[in-house]
Amino acid sequence: MSRIRTLFLGTPEFAAKILSALVTDEHLEIVGVVTQPDKPRGRHLKVLPSPVKERANILNLPCVTPEKIRSQHDWHLIQQFSAELAIVVAYGQILPEDFLKLFHYGIVNIHGSLLPKWRGAAPIQRSLEAGEKVTGVTLQKISPELDAGDIIGYRTLNVTDDMDALDVLKALEPLSIDLLTVDLIDYVRGNLAPIPQDHSQATYAPKITKEECLIDWNLPAPVIHNKIRAFVLGPGAYSTLGNHRLKILKSKLPEPHYPMPSALANLPPGTLLEKNRQIWVTCASGSFLELVTVLPENRSPQKAYDWWQGLHQKNFSFVTSVQGTKT
Repeated sequence: MSRIRTLFLGTPEFAAKILSALVTDEHLEIVGVVTQPDKPRGRHLKVLPSPVKERANILNLPCVTPEKIRSQHDWHLIQQFSAELAIVVAYGQILPEDFLKLFHYGIVNIHGSLLPKWRGAAPIQRSLEAGEKVTGVTLQKISPELDAGDIIGYRTLNVTDDMDALDVLKALEPLSIDLLTVDLIDYVRGNLAPIPQDHSQATYAPKITKEECLIDWNLPAPVIHNKIRAFVLGPGAYSTLGNHRLKILKSKLPEPHYPMPSALANLPPGTLLEKNRQIWVTCASGSFLELVTVLPENRSPQKAYDWWQGLHQKNFSFVTSVQGTKT
């Protein structure tokens, strides 16, 4: 059978990797790419193309970058591709309802959760923040209601306590490619019928705000650890020492039967202590957490112990709550 003329919509590196895989698939012909406009990125805020645009240029694929897919002009540009199917992978825009009708086979979307759980902008982060042990990726038909379309297929992923959002995102990449090269083709060829979601089981994953990224050390260590590993995908969990902000990129929970070091006993939450080249922080209910990797202001990521060694004094405590009360 002939290859399916396909439009690809995506923006970040995760989407770019999937685009590269789809270009080589014998069932799909990627006839065009849609991505977000060039934007300032990096520490120096240099205006750069999205990873998907960079990849499209390397692959010699035509690429358009509309500010919003709402005008007839933008639609005309896209319709010139004569695509029968559209695939969305982390594009970053909500598509108008009428736009969904432009493709014979419709528009499908890769979503980073097991729908109907965690509909919304931050499914990977919110599932890790909640401490879930199983997550996955869903291939769904896009519908006017956010992430409520019928399910074409899904793949599951077991999550361990030491996996962060970047680890999960990387693990979901081959699973997403498998969905798009197996289940999607079965659907388009009429061999697989989509399944409606049970909307009564829906949970939501709203965009992460900067305010909630400030760590409250009055919470138990597992809750804080889950926030740190979830938010490393962006914008990052942080705490403050004096007037300086410190992002916590990686933390580690003690082994279940590992006793609290005696030096930490009865210390208030947010207290830092070095023991055997490990940096510990006290949390609520007698719990504690190891800092593994940190990002000081205007610096590069570094091991927590190296950061600790560079401090001029070692009697700091973190600000413990969002209200700004010091220990």
